[in-house]
Parts: sequence; structure tokens; C-alpha cells
Amino acid sequence: MKNVVDKNVTEHPNRFCVMPQHFYKFACSDDILAAAQKEVFNLPYSPNTSNQTSSDHRLERNPALEPLFNWFSDCLGELKNDLLMECDRIKITQAWSNKTSPGQRHHWHSHPNSFVSGVFYLTTSNAGTCFAIGDIWSPKKNFSGNLDLNTRSDVAPITHVEPAVAGTLVLFPSVVDHCVAPDPDEKDDRFTMSFNTFPEGVIGAYSTLSGLKITVSGV
Repeated sequence: MKNVVDKNVTEHPNRFCVMPQHFYKFACSDDILAAAQKEVFNLPYSPNTSNQTSSDHRLERNPALEPLFNWFSDCLGELKNDLLMECDRIKITQAWSNKTSPGQRHHWHSHPNSFVSGVFYLTTSNAGTCFAIGDIWSPKKNFSGNLDLNTRSDVAPITHVEPAVAGTLVLFPSVVDHCVAPDPDEKDDRFTMSFNTFPEGVIGAYSTLSGLKITVSGV
């Protein structure tokens, strides 16, 4: 009898994890959080795919949020230095806020035209952010390139659910898919801020024939 893969089985005694990846997480001060909440909670919002987004998609230019974005820049600087990135800085290119009311969700998506993205939690919520990358055993990742033998690949992605804690900033590669599932017990609006970035200044090194100078415009 042919062995049938049980798609509901998520553990196996001989399976082990290798090559763990990492994001970056920071916590801001109470005064920066309070000032940001006062501004973001009162912004006008427009319908998104399955929740709401701020009508202003360039919040990095909002003077009332300058202390918050200065702190974001400091966090991005720590990420750049820790990863030994060959660029002058990682600059925020666009920022917006998200409002998810009870019963709503935030659809699966990633952030194009961005290098590192951030999600900043303005409220604490039971609905965490689910991050996912494709299973390395899937047809798109395995060494064969064409053989589609993995029946579990579409239902067993590599996922992580990050708790939504007010004042926390999570920085992650922009290519990583993420979403927020609705929480049936949620009674309050869930607020976050998201932003995209791009490396600026001298990229790479001219000494190794990989130098490039980029200026990211704020227009």
C-alpha cells in the first residue's frame, strides 16, 4: 500500500532544526510611545485589503512623529553595524500606520522596493504577526529545481508568530511574507506602524570593485 503523507502531522522524531535565522527587536521609551500613540490614533484611515491604513502614506515626514523616527533610525543603525553592512546608513523611504478593528485581519504580503522593513506596535494585542518563509524542501527551493514531490510544502511553511507588545519595534528582511490573523476575543482596535528602507551612501567597497553611491530622495 502506498504511503500517504499526513498533512496534519507537524512533528517527526527524526526531524531537527538547522541554520536558524534572526530578526531584530527593540523597545522604545514610554514618552516616545505615548507621543506616537497620541498622533497615530487620531489620523484619518482608509480601507485596505482587509483592514485599514493611514491616509497619509508618508508618516516619516510628520513633524509630530520626529522623535519616533529618530529612534527608528538609531535602531536601523544598530542593525547595520551588527550585520557589518557596507553602506553609510539604512534610510527610511516610506512609513504608514495600520488599524485593524475587531474581526479584521491583515492579509499576507511582503514589502517590494525595500531592503529592511519594520513593524512598530502601538498597542498590545492578542493578535501577533505571523512571519513565514517557504519550506526549503519545497520545489522552489530544492536542488532539483523541477521535481515536485513534496506534498507538504504548501501546508508546512516555516513560520514564527511575534507577539504584539506596545512599544516594540521588529526589523526584518522586506522579502519575508507576513500577516495578522483575526483574534475572536479582540475587543479593541490594533494599531501598528510599518516602514520600508533602502541603503544609502557608499554601497559596497570601491577597493573590491563593488562600490556604488546611492542617494535616497525624500521627495
